[in-house]
Amino acid sequence: MKRGPAGRAAVSRAWQAPPAPGIVPLTMSKTSKSDTDGAARARDELRRALAPLARPPETRTPEWALGYRAGDYPPWAYTGDAVGLAADAEAGALRALLIERGQDPFAGCPAWPGGFVEQRTDRTGHDAAQRELREEVGPGTIRYLETLDTYDENGRDPRQFAGEIDAASGRWTERGARIVSKAFLALLGEADITIAPEAGQDAVRAHWASVYGYLPWEDLREEGGRRLARQLEAQLRVWASLGEGRVGAARAQRVRRAWGRSLALWNEELANERYALLLEAGLVEEAWRDRWGQLRPDVPRALLAPGGALAFDHRRMMADALSRVRSKMRYTPGVLAALAGRVVTLPALQRVVEAVGGRLLHTSNFRRAVVGSHGLLQPAGRHAERAGPGPRPALYAFPADVEYARLETSIRLPWTAPRG
Repeated sequence: MKRGPAGRAAVSRAWQAPPAPGIVPLTMSKTSKSDTDGAARARDELRRALAPLARPPETRTPEWALGYRAGDYPPWAYTGDAVGLAADAEAGALRALLIERGQDPFAGCPAWPGGFVEQRTDRTGHDAAQRELREEVGPGTIRYLETLDTYDENGRDPRQFAGEIDAASGRWTERGARIVSKAFLALLGEADITIAPEAGQDAVRAHWASVYGYLPWEDLREEGGRRLARQLEAQLRVWASLGEGRVGAARAQRVRRAWGRSLALWNEELANERYALLLEAGLVEEAWRDRWGQLRPDVPRALLAPGGALAFDHRRMMADALSRVRSKMRYTPGVLAALAGRVVTLPALQRVVEAVGGRLLHTSNFRRAVVGSHGLLQPAGRHAERAGPGPRPALYAFPADVEYARLETSIRLPWTAPRG
């Protein structure tokens, strides 16, 4: 495993601080008195040089700041959203941490925890997302956190179009702002989170929900998911044929790439591209919302793919997050450790990977890959509690510095080929 600066971006962060890591003793050579005195002088000089940073600067307001007016420019707002996922090894499930919105737009609709970045108290969107998790969900620890994406499509938030009719002129006066969201992928453990939202927040409640309740075509472990994937691919081929010339050819090529010519060629990492095609083709509810986020009365409900909708463009965020995790679990051990736990049995780890990938694995080949060829896990020297008949399964541990690690060669996951 390769460790370096790139891995440090994946250090787990928490809206409650994680325990401090253990201290590794270092063997050091003897240091002379002159070296010690020199180091002390260097520290004192640096301390004096940096002391002014602790005091507010003495500045004069520049002329341009006296004349600047934010209202002279298009209004924008900035939100931070936390896309929280957790895997349940026992149930073989992948779950999302969602809230139920208590206010319009999308009152009563599930959404990711998030909110506006406070201009004075939130240093970054990252701070806002963690604050919203604490306020709308409750206390807990994040095992792994990274930036997912920035969402800035025109019209993505109905509040952009808010306004009122001027009583004097009868004309519509815009009062809204275009809202951009920075989303963060947070990998969690259900046991690490206490569902206890603070009173007075936008969220009515917080809850765990199956990711595949919103993206059911992404779970090929059962025949129902495979049948749905085949049906949607056939509908998309018909949609592609409606395009003329180059448009139709480009659509058909995108469908072939995202869905494969058969399920045997399915690429689980393209969940985001599959959702984007369904949205563009009008096969999901979000495609039939008006500018206010309300479902149009002429929606052809029989045409829509099964699966619940989320507020705003949050189902797109879910598909993006699913693609990201499916990809990174092949070469970033910290992702697997965050999902499965740092000490895990091989059967439990397999169920976690299958839940994330939405596919089944060859058991023996998978175990050879994670323990043998990639050396991802080492025996922990003990066994798990017996959950049923048979011997107790052995426990395996990820490296202590797994959050810094990156595999030089990605794991080639031995998926079984789905039929169809």
